[in-house]
Amino acid sequence: MSNDDLLKKAVCEEYRREIEALPSTEELEEMIVVSPEFHKKMENLFKKHKRKTWLCRLGKNIAVFLILAACSFLLLCILNEDIRATCLQWVRTMTSNGMTDYNAVPSDKINESIAGFTLEYIPEGYVLKSANMRETDGHAAYFKGEKRLDFFYMASQDSSLSVDNDNYTFSQIELENGIICDFYKGQASNNVDTLIWRNKGYTCTLSTSGINEEEIIRIANGVKAVIP
Repeated sequence: MSNDDLLKKAVCEEYRREIEALPSTEELEEMIVVSPEFHKKMENLFKKHKRKTWLCRLGKNIAVFLILAACSFLLLCILNEDIRATCLQWVRTMTSNGMTDYNAVPSDKINESIAGFTLEYIPEGYVLKSANMRETDGHAAYFKGEKRLDFFYMASQDSSLSVDNDNYTFSQIELENGIICDFYKGQASNNVDTLIWRNKGYTCTLSTSGINEEEIIRIANGVKAVIP
């Protein structure tokens, strides 16, 4: 027998003796006994890990949703001038006194009575954003992007108001009901056009920006007094 064979035989016999010296599976189970407390601690660790993983996943999902919602809202504000104007008016309303936010008013409820008056015609796209209405005076504001329409009324004996004639041209317009209005048209493109008239003991004022004269007259013709 060669030296290599003798060496191989000796290694195999040593390996067999080592294996035989190891305890059997039954003996290992008897030697290693895990207490119930250990099992309980391990279960708690698994539960904590599972809860932590679930909370992390939930937090990521919420963060993604909020980011998408914020980006979508900002995109709408950039692209849609009505939404942008609504947001700006909401900020103004939150920081002013005596104003009521009308952003949630349904479109079929916009032209309801305004303290003794009804606005039967409002140009398309204009939305009622705020109003401050009392018995003796009041105000309603409509917006369409950067354009706005304001209707004021005030109980008074005359219709004299202070208007800067240097920047406006004055004329008089007769409405469908025969009422004569004072019309102050801004000479510059960024000036506000103002129409003033008397109705049932009230001075009514219609101020607009970005609306042509024909539409202004149509709006004024749609202002109806419901005061007895």
